[in-house]
Amino acid sequence: MNAKYNPQLNLTGNREKPQWYKHFPGNPLEQMPLLLKHGYHTLPVAKIMGRHLSAPTEVKDNWRNRLQFLYTIDGVAYNEKGEALIILNAQPLRALNPESKLVELVSKHDGFELTTPDGVSKKVAYRGALKLSPEQWYQLKEEETTLPLTRAEVDQIQGKGYLLKNGIWQPENAAVGKYWEHLGRDLDLQEYAQSVAEITKSSAPVMVSYLDKNRYAQPVLRSLVMGRLFRNSPTVIGYYPLNCSQGSLVGVRGRRAYQSEYLDAFAPTVFHELPPVDNRKQVDKAIPYNTKFFEARNK
Repeated sequence: MNAKYNPQLNLTGNREKPQWYKHFPGNPLEQMPLLLKHGYHTLPVAKIMGRHLSAPTEVKDNWRNRLQFLYTIDGVAYNEKGEALIILNAQPLRALNPESKLVELVSKHDGFELTTPDGVSKKVAYRGALKLSPEQWYQLKEEETTLPLTRAEVDQIQGKGYLLKNGIWQPENAAVGKYWEHLGRDLDLQEYAQSVAEITKSSAPVMVSYLDKNRYAQPVLRSLVMGRLFRNSPTVIGYYPLNCSQGSLVGVRGRRAYQSEYLDAFAPTVFHELPPVDNRKQVDKAIPYNTKFFEARNK
C-alpha cells in the first residue's frame, strides 16, 4: 500500500474521545485483523452516511471527500442465478484475514458491461470475492438483517439512485427504494439525498449504486464499498475485490459502533464490548445483533 495515494486520515473531532474513529488504509484482508486487535468495530453504510452529515467541522472534509474505497461491514452476496443478498453486519467479513479463500476466476463469463454516471462504458471483471458454500448462502438469506434481491431487482438497482421529482428526492424505482431503506436503517433518506446533492452540487441522481452482475459458479460475498461524495461518483459499489491494496476500513470504539446519530430506534446494546483480538482464529466470533428494529419494521 502506497501511503502517498492512500494516507491515513484523522476522522475524530477535537471534542470527541481521542482515536474514537480510526482509519485503517490498505488491503482489507490485512487491515481487518488489525482493526479488531485494537478494539474497533468496522462501520456499516448507515453510520458512514450519518458521519457525512454530522461529523465535526474539522474532519468533515475527510469523511466526505477524502475517504474512498471504504469497505464496510455490510455485505452483498451473489449466487449462480444472479440473485443477491444485502446483509447488514455480515459476520463473515469480520473474519477476513490474509488466508481468506477468495474466488480466483471471477466467473464463468468475461465480466459485465458497466456505464458510469459520466457516460463511460467499461467491462468489469473483478476477482477477490469470498467463497461461500450453498449452506452459508441459505444461512445468510435467513438472517433477520438480510434483504434478498432477485436478478431483476439487481438490474433495476444498477446505476440508479435518488432523483429530484416535484421538489422531493425519491428513489428511481421500487427496488432502489427498498434497497436504500434497508441499508439506511433508520436514516432520513430524503434528507441525506438533499445533503449529498448540495455537497456535490449535482442535479443528477445521487446515492447511485453498482452491484456485481457477473454470474458465479458458486455463491460469493463482497463488502459494500462506499466512495467519496464527488459529483457523479457512485455512493455504494458492490463488485470491488476484498484484497484491494487501495482499500480501507474505518473502525469505531464502543458499543454504539453500529448506530449513527440518527438511529435512536436501536437499543444501546447493539454490540457487546469486545476485548482486543490476539489472533485470527478469534475474529469469526459473532457479536449479538439487536433485531428489534427490523422485527418492528416488518410487522
